Amino acid sequence: MSQFAVLRDTQPIRAGCFSPSGDYFVLGTNSKALKICQLPNLEGGPNQPIRVVLEQLNHHIGSIYCVDWSRTERLIASGSNDRHIKLLVVPNL
Repeated sequence: MSQFAVLRDTQPIRAGCFSPSGDYFVLGTNSKALKICQLPNLEGGPNQPIRVVLEQLNHHIGSIYCVDWSRTERLIASGSNDRHIKLLVVPNL
């Protein structure tokens, strides 16, 4: 039996990246939001909700098409069709 977790957004999710430690992942969406999520423990059963620990609404003016986490986990870079790249300093999670 497959184990999985689910997160929904109002718009398509375009980009995702795991943190170097593997404890978190970041998502970029068509709704212009950047979401940092905690990786769930899938041992607890199927269909677990994914906990969003930080949501940056309207992070870009356009859809977010790429995200990446720095090796130190202190920065997240995001790129958008608004022709900007932004760096987010990650708060202590």
